[in-house]
Formats: sequence, C-alpha cells, structure tokens
Amino acid sequence: MNKDRRDKTKIPVWQKLSLILFGLFLTLFILEAGLRLGGFLFLSFQEYRNKDSIRQNGTYRILCLGDSLTALGGRWSYPSQLSGLLNARGKGIQFNVINKGIPATQTSYILSQLEGNLKKYRPNMVIIMAGINDGSPTGSRRIHIPATMKVVMSLKTYNLFRSIWLSLATKPAKPDPLRYETDIAMEAPGLPTGNSGREYIALGRSYILQGKLSQAEECFKQVLEIDPHASIAYLHLAWINRGKREFRQAEEYCMRFLAAEPLNDLGYTQLGLVYAEQGQYSQAEKALKKALSINRYNDRAWGVLGRLAAQRGDRLSSQAYFQKASLVRNENYNPMTYVNYKALGGLLRESGIVLVCVQYPLRGIIQIKQIFRGADEGVIFVDNQKAFEEAVARDGYTVYFSDIFAGDFGHCTPRGNRLLAENIADVILKEVFGIAARK
Repeated sequence: MNKDRRDKTKIPVWQKLSLILFGLFLTLFILEAGLRLGGFLFLSFQEYRNKDSIRQNGTYRILCLGDSLTALGGRWSYPSQLSGLLNARGKGIQFNVINKGIPATQTSYILSQLEGNLKKYRPNMVIIMAGINDGSPTGSRRIHIPATMKVVMSLKTYNLFRSIWLSLATKPAKPDPLRYETDIAMEAPGLPTGNSGREYIALGRSYILQGKLSQAEECFKQVLEIDPHASIAYLHLAWINRGKREFRQAEEYCMRFLAAEPLNDLGYTQLGLVYAEQGQYSQAEKALKKALSINRYNDRAWGVLGRLAAQRGDRLSSQAYFQKASLVRNENYNPMTYVNYKALGGLLRESGIVLVCVQYPLRGIIQIKQIFRGADEGVIFVDNQKAFEEAVARDGYTVYFSDIFAGDFGHCTPRGNRLLAENIADVILKEVFGIAARK
C-alpha cells in the first residue's frame, strides 16, 4: 500500500521540467519588468537633473557630433541654425549649441574623442549624426543579424547579462572602439620617417578621420611612390579628388584601382559617383550595376541608382531602388557603426547625459533604433525621412542638397540644413522640455 501511495505522489519527469521552465520564465519576466521600471525611473531622474542644471547654470549646453553634414555650412550649418531655433522657441531657456563636426570622420574617431569633449564642454545633451563614412570613406561591408537575434537583443535582460559577461571576460580598460590606426597621426603629426607604405596608409586614413584631406592626399601619393601596386591608395585618392570636384583625376584613379582589383564593387561605386556628379548618367548606371553584380548588398549603389532614376522622372524605378537600399541597411549592419553607437550610448548613460540620435536626411530611423533595442533609456531619435521626402517632392532635390555623395542624399544646402535643424528642434523641445512642435 505504501508503495502504491508513493507511486501516486511521485511527480512525472515532464512535469518537473515544466515547473523548472516555468520558474525560469517567471524569473526572467520579473527581471525584465524590473529593468524596464528602472529605466523609467532613470529617465525621470535625468529629466529632473537637466531642469535643475538649467536653474543653476542658466544655460542648456548641446554638443553636436558628426561628419561633414554637421561640420560644414558656417552660420548656415544645422548646429548654428538649431541654436537660433531653440533660443527663439525655448520659452526663456538659454541654449548653447557647440558644433564639433569633422568632415569625413567616422564614429570610431568620434568615440575616441568623446571623454575629452565631455570634460571640456560639460554638455547636458549630445546630438550625433554619423556613420556614413564608417569602414572607409570609400565604402564599407555590412554584417547580417537574423530577425530572431534582433528580438533577443531587444531584451534588457539580454543586455544586462551581456554586459556582465563582457566585464568578466575582458580586462578593465577605457573604451577601445573599432578604428583605423590613428595613433601615428595623434602622436606625430609629421610624415613617417621610415619606408613603409603601410605607415603612410595608416596616417592618410587618420588624417581623413580628422578632416585633414590635403594631408591625407599627400600620404596616399607617397604610398604609391613607395609601392605602385598598393591599389587601396588609388581608391582613397579617387574619393578625395571627387570631393574636390576634380573629376578627371578621380576617374583616372578609379580606373587604376579597378585595373588592379576588377572584382571590387567599391571601385565601381566610386566610379559611378564620379560619373553621376558630372551628369554622365548612362555611364554612372553602368558602373553602379556592375558594382551590384559583384555585391548585391552595396546599399550606396542602390541609393545612387534610385537618385538617378528620380532625376530622369522614373518614379517607379526610383522607389524600387530606394526600397532595396533601405532593405539592405535595415537587415545588415556596419559592425563599426553598431559597436561604436552602443559604446557611445553607454558612456553618455553613465554620465547622465541625454543622447539624441539623428538619422541622415531621406533615410529611415529604424536601423538606429534597432542598435539600441533593449538599451534605449535616455536616447531620443530624430527621423528625417518623411520631412525630406515631402520637401524634395515639392521643391526638388537641388533645393536641399548640393550633391549625391551618399547616394540617396548629399551635403545640405542652407535650406536643407534649416529643415534638418527644424526637425531636431521640434523633437528636443517636445521630448525634453514639453514644448509643442511648430505647426
């Protein structure tokens, strides 16, 4: 009888496993809910501290970081116009907007300079619009992250355990972002005294990060004197000369690069941009389609084809090309941008500084949001897709952009920077200060 009783009270193995799994799920659910509640409390405290800082100091400081779209324009740059808009609409709040944009720079260099800039300017908010030059100003490769992994990465529990693992698996150190070898230029601004083409390549790239393009050009020319077969120097020289609108020289450098690397899609993309900016559209399309035949994940080539189709009035083809470019960006990440944005967000969060991530004109915000999924407390996002699409459809592309350097967008005209500044001002005033957007 006792044996029968024990058999009846014995819990089946499957039921034990179910209870264990349920307990684990419940624990993770409670932990996830607690982390999200903690994030809400963090935002509330941060908002209180920002308002208290304004009361004590009288000025709300905003640090703008980015590449040429941030740096260029002088008094018509977007940071300069943003300052005027915020001070006009801020209901008595005094804003100080600091422009630390650097032409052609990458998120790696921005991150490496972040601590120094925070100490120097002591901002309440950091605005960043960057990433187009990551990997190389001439182009970059992307990595694919499966949809299921994106869902997992959006969980705060995942980000917590990932942070714990990284802290245990790595030695304590200051952030070391993915970057080019910039130390040569940082320590010794002169040219290398050795005979190594690699040193000149590293120095040339580091000069690009700092926006010193004439010095970079000299470095890459020196590379070719040392080693005429260093094809990467031709690609960088093509990019630099295209930026100076010296198209004949840029085309020659592209041809020399492709003679050495005929299956490199970045060379054909650069050549397509050289042709497009001269109005040689049929040649541009031929080069860009060749790039895509080599690498169908080349989002810049898709984007330029979309812009060329729009210019000739082929709306259906234009939309198809732009959708393809957007799909490639949303499903694939530039690893340098991904790592550096995450690191920058973490540093600013620890410092209690508001982070505003601004997407480039005509591009959707979804990819930047996906980078921060599960770790987006204190992050504000500014989408510039719809406003610029409507403006370009109404007034024309050249009213807002002076070129097509990125493929689907280019450097902004004063009016383009104005629209950019208005969008950013609307979001900041509404999200941080509760002031309604312009009508």
